[in-house]
Amino acid sequence: MPRRVDPEQAVARMRAAGAEPLEPFRAVDTPWRCRCLTCDAVITPRLSAIGRHGPCSVCARRRTGASRRLDPDQAERVMRAAGFEPLADYPGSGRPWLCRCLACEREVSPKYDNVKAGYGCRHCAATARGIAQRGIPTALRRAHGGGQEPARKGLDPDVAAAELRAAGFEPLTDYPGQISAPWPARCMVCDTEGRPRLHDIRTKGSGCRTCRNRAASAKVLAAKASAAVAVMRAAGFEPLTDYPGSAKPWRCRCTHCGEVSTPRHYNVRSIGSGCRHCWPTRLRREPPPVLDD
Repeated sequence: MPRRVDPEQAVARMRAAGAEPLEPFRAVDTPWRCRCLTCDAVITPRLSAIGRHGPCSVCARRRTGASRRLDPDQAERVMRAAGFEPLADYPGSGRPWLCRCLACEREVSPKYDNVKAGYGCRHCAATARGIAQRGIPTALRRAHGGGQEPARKGLDPDVAAAELRAAGFEPLTDYPGQISAPWPARCMVCDTEGRPRLHDIRTKGSGCRTCRNRAASAKVLAAKASAAVAVMRAAGFEPLTDYPGSAKPWRCRCTHCGEVSTPRHYNVRSIGSGCRHCWPTRLRREPPPVLDD
């Protein structure tokens, strides 16, 4: 059984801890209604749990937050190293902080946490993206520090036209000003007009769509022709011309009788048709199949 504490001693201990009791003392483990002498909040601490953190949980949280709060001078040093000049007192790591960007001289409100993670001025970042879309080389972009002058200059039209010709296109109009904009041009191979983009040519290696489709069709046709030749040879035909299609007459020579005929690949493949000159005779001359008992 715990030792009973004298009420007067309990009141003295609570006042020494920083709280004024508002009701009589009952027991050391019973919540005791008091008023914090620091923040004036009404609290209900236990005498047995005041410990080193004191009776008021509100004040304890504030002390903990203050101990963890970043030193404002250190925060300012981090911001200046990242290219920002603070224009207001440090508001906290997760709140907007009014600053001036040392690169573009604009007022911005970055958060300390974001700057520490590597983020910079949003205006400078937008300028850098615009420079990249206009095709400014990386070395030139770094030399100008992401300023406005390279963005206005853009990609040289002669360089853009040479790059388009190297991809197989002849420009039909002047450079549109952005590598992501469609550029009317004519393919030097198939003479088809199109609207390629320099961005697609650089990133994807895109070329003429018509030439690409024709190449794909030729590849499929070559595969079909190779399979058709194999079918005809297995049926006793040697093709004398290129594959005309599945349903068209195909000039071939019979490997049995040497006669030239024009069978259709579809008939040979689907119903097993043979040479019209010798096929019926071969059927009559071939011995009947031997059936197993």
